[in-house]
Amino acid sequence: MFVPLLAVVVCAATVICAVPTDMNVHGALRLLARSAGPPAHAEEVDAAIRSWCENMDRIAGKKARWLHYGNLAFIAASAVTLGLLLASAMM
Repeated sequence: MFVPLLAVVVCAATVICAVPTDMNVHGALRLLARSAGPPAHAEEVDAAIRSWCENMDRIAGKKARWLHYGNLAFIAASAVTLGLLLASAMM
């Protein structure tokens, strides 16, 4: 019973603590610094923006996966708790 509950806590902690560290703004600041300097080629700025957006999409996908795993662990913990309650009620 404690394993699914522990999995819920681990998944939530990962989403709250670990994933946001990947979402720092240094990439956006570097992009702005490069585009604010001397006139840059449009292709270079476009590639940098595309890379930054793809990185944010990857991080959002990772966060969604961890939340999904947490939901599944919560459902499993609820099912185990329900089973234990029904088993104790039958005694």
